[in-house]
Amino acid sequence: MVRKSGWNTVKLKDICDFIGGGTPSRQVENFWRGNIPWISSSDLIESSIWKINITRHITAEAVAKSATHICPRNTVLVVSRVGVGKVAIAPVEVCTSQDFTNLVSKKHDASFLAYCIQTKMKIMAEKTQGTSIKGVTVENIAQMEIELPPQEEQTAIAETLSDIDNLISSMQKLIEKKKAIKQGTMQELLTGKKRLPGFYGEWSRQQLGDICNIINGGTPSTSIAEFWDGKILWCTPTDITSCSTKYIYTTESKITESGLKASSATLLPKGALLLCSRATIGEVRIAGNAICTNQGFKSLVVHQNISNEWLYYMVHVLKSNMLEKAIGSTFLEISKKDLAELDIIVPEFTEQKAIAQVLSDMDSEIEQLEKKLAKYQQIKQGMMQE
Repeated sequence: MVRKSGWNTVKLKDICDFIGGGTPSRQVENFWRGNIPWISSSDLIESSIWKINITRHITAEAVAKSATHICPRNTVLVVSRVGVGKVAIAPVEVCTSQDFTNLVSKKHDASFLAYCIQTKMKIMAEKTQGTSIKGVTVENIAQMEIELPPQEEQTAIAETLSDIDNLISSMQKLIEKKKAIKQGTMQELLTGKKRLPGFYGEWSRQQLGDICNIINGGTPSTSIAEFWDGKILWCTPTDITSCSTKYIYTTESKITESGLKASSATLLPKGALLLCSRATIGEVRIAGNAICTNQGFKSLVVHQNISNEWLYYMVHVLKSNMLEKAIGSTFLEISKKDLAELDIIVPEFTEQKAIAQVLSDMDSEIEQLEKKLAKYQQIKQGMMQE
């Protein structure tokens, strides 16, 4: 992109006035439920400078007797402590918590400044200062340098970035809507409240242990080097939670044949359901390859005439039942016995497959939308850099 003439490098302290924030005492009833919007860092939506959830209001007395100040409309609200990197534009007069450093410029386009600061803050967030609460100091922000084009070009750039922000926001809303529809469909199809066309027979009531083998995991000794860095996939709950798709194909750690034999881990076949049974109880993925797990799992290997994909979705419905049966002081865990005794209603194999296909198609649609969203976010990042 050709750089136009008239651009200047400036420091924010030379073009902006700074306004601090604060939190009125929550013990003083007269400070709250007024008509002045008050926000904390959690009220900002990281993906857009235009989104703020305004749910709390304070009184004029609270402003007078606390460290917060009223920020005029179009103030650039910058989170400099908890949640560093979030930036927004004040849609109305608003007060903020002490987690903010707020900037006002009467001569420059507020949204352009917000986009510039957002880019810089993400870099600075990686170098945050502080101990218990990390943050970027007011002086850090004041000394921040940005490239400033003429006013007309500032507005044009901001409008272009705003368009891509709106596209991202629309895509996020669509994804959330699709997920909600899928959740409702799961509740209907997996409980028999709604049947797919062509299926009418009664479902059988069984226990989870009747339709699959439940297999514990294990960990080879970490002090014996020859047990590790082999070719056998060894799964931990972290591998599960970091995998965004239904199937898991790789793991961070791998063990050797000797490590497998020397531990209580079991090599599970491709297609096994890797079910977290402690801490992140109910999280589940399907093994895309032969794999073993640590002891934080009760993996499910389905019997004949049971669809592993149908059971994968059914586990999501059973999650609340698992949590009810989980016990433990250090962390919650569901036992193999309690898991096996979970009641489950089971349709015929052909209906299992049909239900799983419907839900799988919905998953695929959501996955494609999420890929589009990631692409739009990359485009925006590239546009901001240029």
